Parts: sequence; structure tokens; C-alpha cells
Amino acid sequence: MTLADSAPYGVSYWSNAPRTPDYRVSIERRLHRDTWLSFTGAFTHGSFEMPVSSQQNPPSRTKINYQTTSASLLLGVRQAIVTDLVEVSVYGAAAGAWYWTTGDALEPGEWVIGASPGSMARTLGFSSGIAVERQLIERLSVRLSSEILMFQWSKATPGLTYAQATGEELPPDTSHTQALIVHVAPVLDLRFYF
Repeated sequence: MTLADSAPYGVSYWSNAPRTPDYRVSIERRLHRDTWLSFTGAFTHGSFEMPVSSQQNPPSRTKINYQTTSASLLLGVRQAIVTDLVEVSVYGAAAGAWYWTTGDALEPGEWVIGASPGSMARTLGFSSGIAVERQLIERLSVRLSSEILMFQWSKATPGLTYAQATGEELPPDTSHTQALIVHVAPVLDLRFYF
């Protein structure tokens, strides 16, 4: 999932998922001459067969049905600092992101690479960055933006193994992480105004 007034923001989970399209909607409203309020929402869903490894010989199956879903929301403010030939602005945004997996339950001795079915995570954070926008024609512009600084707090719960689901083992621990990330993550947007 990616967001942050056109720059990336999201929950990072690796899986064997084929790349699926991200659906994103963004609304920007002028608050003052050089100040805008923006709202962005994004959604991604994928359904596919995931390879499964097994301790059984021969294994009872080599693939399971697997689905990944992620959604995120962002609310931010963008302030223009230069408005000549190009508009240069800085922005800050608060965001929330959710990720979960579903699919066939794992059988005894099976495992997958990546998040197990039943895994879920959520992230809250704040990001800031810079954007440069140039109007091409009336009501059409191109914007290059980059997130620069991000704080995030995440909580993740792994899916249950067969032994954990049947009570033979203790359920997995929920992990909590905090991160401060300084990076450049440029995104190029073509923007229509109406």
C-alpha cells in the first residue's frame, strides 16, 4: 500500500503475491490561498495460490488458496512556499494502514514463506515531505513529490500454525514496532482538476 499526498506510506509485508493494482482516490480542498487539505484512501486485494512446504513425504498438497488485502487512509495538509513558474510545497500527514491475509488453514507440518493465513497488522504514523507541481494546461498538472521523514507505530499478529490452532502450542506473540524513517521516495502524478 502506498500513500502520503502522492508519496509512499503503508504497511510493509512481504509475500509471494503476484503484483495487483492499487486503487487510490485522493481529494484535495483549498483552505487558504496557499494551503490545501488532502484526503487519500487506498485499497489493494489479491487472491492466488501460494506454494506451501510440508514435512510430510509425500506432501498432501503443494499449494493453498491465499488472499491478501490492505487498506489505508491519510489526512494531510500541504502548504505552498513558492508559487512562481512551478509550485513548491511541503506537507505533513497522519495515516493509518491495515493488512490482513486469509486462505486455507495450514495442516500439520506445513508452512509458507511470508505471512501465514490469518495474519494481520495495523500501522499508525505521520509522514512529511516536499512536492513540486507544474501546470501543463488548464486543469492538468504534473506533480513530483517525495516523502522525506516518517514516524510509524505498528502492531502485527501472525497467523496460527496447525499446532497453535489446535491448542498443542501457545499462540504466537503480537509484535509492536516503532520506526523513524528518513528517506527519499519520489512519486510522479498526473493530476486533473475539476
